[in-house]
Amino acid sequence: MLFAQEDAQIYADAVQLMESDEFEMALDAFSYIPDYEDTNYRSVICALLSFKYRNTPIDKLLAFKDTPESDELFNYWLGRVQLRRFQLAEAEESFNMFLNDIHYSKGSEFYKSDAETKLLLIQGASEKMVIAPLESPINSRYADLPGAFMSGGDQLIFMSDRNGQGSFEVYKTDKGSYGWNAPEVISPTKIPSEFLNVLNVKESLVFLDPDNKHLQKVDVTGGSWNVHEDLDLAFLQDAHHIYMNRYGNRVIFSKKVDGGHLDLYESYKLRSTGEWMDPTPIPGQVNGTYDEDYPFLTEDRSRLYFSSNRPGGLGKCDIYYVEMDPDTNLWDKPINAGLPVNSVDDDISFSISSDNKTGLISSNRIYSSGDLDLFVVEVKD
Repeated sequence: MLFAQEDAQIYADAVQLMESDEFEMALDAFSYIPDYEDTNYRSVICALLSFKYRNTPIDKLLAFKDTPESDELFNYWLGRVQLRRFQLAEAEESFNMFLNDIHYSKGSEFYKSDAETKLLLIQGASEKMVIAPLESPINSRYADLPGAFMSGGDQLIFMSDRNGQGSFEVYKTDKGSYGWNAPEVISPTKIPSEFLNVLNVKESLVFLDPDNKHLQKVDVTGGSWNVHEDLDLAFLQDAHHIYMNRYGNRVIFSKKVDGGHLDLYESYKLRSTGEWMDPTPIPGQVNGTYDEDYPFLTEDRSRLYFSSNRPGGLGKCDIYYVEMDPDTNLWDKPINAGLPVNSVDDDISFSISSDNKTGLISSNRIYSSGDLDLFVVEVKD
């Protein structure tokens, strides 16, 4: 009797973890009770939706279709697995089958709402964007985050913790005759993950020094690291990730606010005095009670991109954008950038070229090598 009670408690805890999208922890809990009720069915779902076991064959889940172990949420979970693999037509069919099933219980309102949200994102998927991982040797099994394309796209500056020491360094690679050359470390210091900033400002590399929080214009010719301009902006002491426009007179950055989340702020350099204004929160509907991070403003200033973990997205962190309301001169309601820019995993640090044709993101989606990888965004005509 005691063991039965323990098994029941483990099962209840595992189900709660699963419903909270803590799939690896749920899978670990289910492993203690392999023969309990529908544990095998739930374990397969958790494996497919976990990061560690995401390449588990989907046939293992399909084998449970119409069996006593499966439940009224089968097509919901199947849709989520298919969506993760960018099998959009199949995911749409599965979510529709789930929503059209008259047998789902009253306790499934959350799943119904989530399926409807995901269906809208699937149906709004852009066919004009193609997302592809940068080829080896750029991506690694460690975290690789965007910096900037330089020299007309023939040079890439990016950040990675591939040193295996828990900190990041800046890498440079040039495009050769047969693809990208092996990246080489060019930064003189290790960088904490929350302060990763390498920017292309009018074809000059700008770096936020993690030690003194100064913005530095850096020459990396020949693999060197020569600082030839140092800008001390006191308000950047609290900054996490920043954007600077091509004229060097506007900065947008994220920083922690009361409540512990990140909001976006901006500051302008006054033409009359050369002084920088005190930063103010981004006006409009951008900031909320969740993290807003990794800002990027398009060259024409019409669209502001950022990453957020707000609810209603595809993954834990999605890329959003806002557009300027011409009547109020304020940023309008945030819009999820949708598929294929976003995935059911983490998608951060979107940037795009001045002609809005080529962009970069960092993502740990199913096609990544391990941790976060660099992906190129190509916009078709």
